[in-house]
Amino acid sequence: MLIVMILASQIYIDIFFSNFRFSFGAIILPVIIYKYRDMRVYYIGFISGIALYIQRIIVYSFGKSSFLENVFLFWPEVIFYTIYGLCFVYVVNKNKNMKIHNLFLSLILIDFLSNITEIFILTSISENINYIEVIKLLIIVAIVRSSISAVFITGLKYYNMLLMREEHEKRYRDLVWMSSKLKTQVYWMEKNMIYIENVMEDAYNLFENIKERKNREFWQNNSLDIAKNVHEIKKEYALVLEGIEDVVKVNVSKIGMSFKEIILILEDSLYRMIKNRNKVIDLNFSEYENFYTHKHYELISIFRNILTNSIESMDKGRIELMHSKNENSHIFIIKDNGNGIKQEYIKNIFKAGFSTKINYETGNISRGLGLNLVKKLVEQDFNGKISVFSIENLGTNFTISIPINYLEGE
Repeated sequence: MLIVMILASQIYIDIFFSNFRFSFGAIILPVIIYKYRDMRVYYIGFISGIALYIQRIIVYSFGKSSFLENVFLFWPEVIFYTIYGLCFVYVVNKNKNMKIHNLFLSLILIDFLSNITEIFILTSISENINYIEVIKLLIIVAIVRSSISAVFITGLKYYNMLLMREEHEKRYRDLVWMSSKLKTQVYWMEKNMIYIENVMEDAYNLFENIKERKNREFWQNNSLDIAKNVHEIKKEYALVLEGIEDVVKVNVSKIGMSFKEIILILEDSLYRMIKNRNKVIDLNFSEYENFYTHKHYELISIFRNILTNSIESMDKGRIELMHSKNENSHIFIIKDNGNGIKQEYIKNIFKAGFSTKINYETGNISRGLGLNLVKKLVEQDFNGKISVFSIENLGTNFTISIPINYLEGE
């Protein structure tokens, strides 16, 4: 993309004086920044300016002007591209869902400010000029270049939407196929439920006979029949599990998902949960940068278990999922301002079967498998780390660290 911008910068118009140019490279720069906006490349403008600066020095040194003259002649272009790059990267990252008309106005303003800064630097070493005429022309040029850039960016947005639509259609077809396969396994599970009920009835009848010392001559055969039936049920369920694993493996390996899509799925399902339970809870999810992963099922399972626990721990409040990234890992912090966890419970919350969630109306208690599953997924499947910090009546923080190569790798 940098090469494309350098080539585009060869199309320019000299105005006012010989060392000030309106380059078409400024049309390509915002398109590049917008395309790679998730990477937050604040330095792209500076790199672009340096590349164009070196290119112009080399090219024009073969002409009439000397190398030293060109060194001093073209350096203000670095200022223009640096200012443009910094401003536009800030704008697109501050307002990721900016409407096209707001984007267009931002492009005009950034183009004008970058050009006027370059003009002020140049006029300190050049002849006097009419600033009123300069400003008028700069506004016109900013509108023209921004219009072309906005058209390119709009085309890029619709192209990305088309690709996403095709990917969603493919995912839908795969999910329909998966659903049909799973229905087959559900049939066998329902069939086994009948067998299980029969075995339970036989076992209970045997228990009653033993308890009352009746029909002793049938005890041995009844026990053997029960063992045989349990063995058959086990074989049937082994086939069911094999079928389910086959369906899941095939589809997971083919379909990936972006982190943004994962966030959207979580927000949709969790807000429905909050609404259905008549709670007043604000969710705030923020991503440092978007990434693509084939392990989205595992990642959603991790987030959903922790976030669901947070929702269940409060009637009103705020829950945040914050994403950051360092050189080696993705960092996810999930925090809430709910009731917190008692200190004596902290060491046990990841143990299977441990739970503090009891329905006092029904007497039902949670199975306590959610956080145990989370810990297993983070540490065994992702080779990551998970920690928890909580203060009773103030809230809870979960910090999850997952190596980049485990999360983004195939």
